[in-house]
Amino acid sequence: MINSFILFCGLLVLFFLGKISFYPQILILISLIMIAQINNLSVLKLIIKIKYFLLALIIIYPLTTPGELLFFSSFISISYEGLLLAITNICRVVSIFIVVMILLSVLPKDFFLRFLIKTCYPLKAIGVNIERLTARLYLTFEYLEIYKKYNFKFSSISNDITKQLNIKDILTLDRKIYLIQPTPTDFLWLLFFIVSIYFLQYLM
Repeated sequence: MINSFILFCGLLVLFFLGKISFYPQILILISLIMIAQINNLSVLKLIIKIKYFLLALIIIYPLTTPGELLFFSSFISISYEGLLLAITNICRVVSIFIVVMILLSVLPKDFFLRFLIKTCYPLKAIGVNIERLTARLYLTFEYLEIYKKYNFKFSSISNDITKQLNIKDILTLDRKIYLIQPTPTDFLWLLFFIVSIYFLQYLM
């Protein structure tokens, strides 16, 4: 129950981040950084991993958004509105990644696996085989757990992957995969989440 509540709050925060303006965005980012520090999570390492994506936002928004000019030279023009929009979206993106990082560190892997499968369960109506989906998601999570301790270089990625696939330890997986089905509690959480989304939209 507590895991469901944490995930519920995390999803609400992710939805809320897309609706708020600049100053609330800054306050939420600061709060999330503090929560990450309390959980011994490095925000700096996270930013380094997504630095090129953030750099693209810094370049694209100021140069393509019309508004009050801060700088103009030849074909290059930087607008105040574009710069503000870039900073706002950078804060939003970093906040989203921090929320996901916190959720991944707090919630157990098995809970995430069950959540993903239950989320995909409505696809059964259009012919998706839930048993196969369960097996593939399980294997994906297991292999991610194994591979995260290995280092891969882009220059030799194919050789590194082939080498790791030939390691016998990678085959030592738990062969028991249990069929997961939604429960009445899951439907109540879904209903509560939908009502909360509508309520937040009404307030905004």
